[in-house]
Amino acid sequence: MRRARTTILRCSGLRALRLRLRDREHLLRVLLIFQFFGPYHIARWRHWRSLARAAGWTPMALQVFRSPDLYRWRADGRGGREDIFDLGLVTNGRDNMRWLDTKRLYSALSDLRPDVVLVNGWAMRDAILAHAWCRWSGVRRVIVSDSQQDDFVRNRLKEGLKREIIRGVGSGFVGGAPHRRYLEVLGLSPDRVSDGLDVVDNAHFSVAQALRRVGGHRILTVARLSPEKNLLAAGEAFLRFMGRRRDTAPWKWMIVGYGPQESQIRALAARSQGAIEWLGLRQYPELPAIYADADLYWQPSVREP
Repeated sequence: MRRARTTILRCSGLRALRLRLRDREHLLRVLLIFQFFGPYHIARWRHWRSLARAAGWTPMALQVFRSPDLYRWRADGRGGREDIFDLGLVTNGRDNMRWLDTKRLYSALSDLRPDVVLVNGWAMRDAILAHAWCRWSGVRRVIVSDSQQDDFVRNRLKEGLKREIIRGVGSGFVGGAPHRRYLEVLGLSPDRVSDGLDVVDNAHFSVAQALRRVGGHRILTVARLSPEKNLLAAGEAFLRFMGRRRDTAPWKWMIVGYGPQESQIRALAARSQGAIEWLGLRQYPELPAIYADADLYWQPSVREP
């Protein structure tokens, strides 16, 4: 993946962008919207931006909220290009966008004048509003989805509302085969759904390969410490496994993350006598060395929404 630097700009720059785009009317303007551009969103954006430019398009990105809510990502601060525009809305909950902010979102969309909008899913209020704006404005939509049919027990009424929200979507871009099948259930034809969504910046992680150690058995999990990740049950299983070991090779399970079960994970690590190590919250620049120090990655989730 080509390395490129990214700057988050306030939407005061939208007017300037509109002026620049007047000189490029022949280019297809494609807009990607996320609530907040965390590290893996940035990786996806950079990779897709390079492909879009190679195709002769004008790629644009819009960040809806000033800061993340559910996650504790540190904002990307490497500086550089003027290519992600920040609407700067404030949220106190994952879906707590005030309806009064609708006007600001719609004004930003009108200023950007996209020909195509990539909308992230259908559940959050900002996504629903983006779908509605596209339908009213006659702008084509691509739906970006990591949802699967079996993530939850599905409610027939809610599924009907989803079908109505995404009715008229031109195509879908998904993480893999289960996500593709779910979009087909919601009404998109198979020939309009493609996968390849989950881009990772391999160059960011590969630089730490030289740090790898040899010897022992080091297991790593990086996750939110929440019930669906199943870490407490996995921890009990790991301790039973350790109790049955007869060889002398050391085993260690390293857990990186934060979340509602943090105190329970810390207590589990405390009584493991060093077999389980909770490393706490680590930011994106710290992760390559942590991954390089592990022999096995373990994700014991009961579901991955």
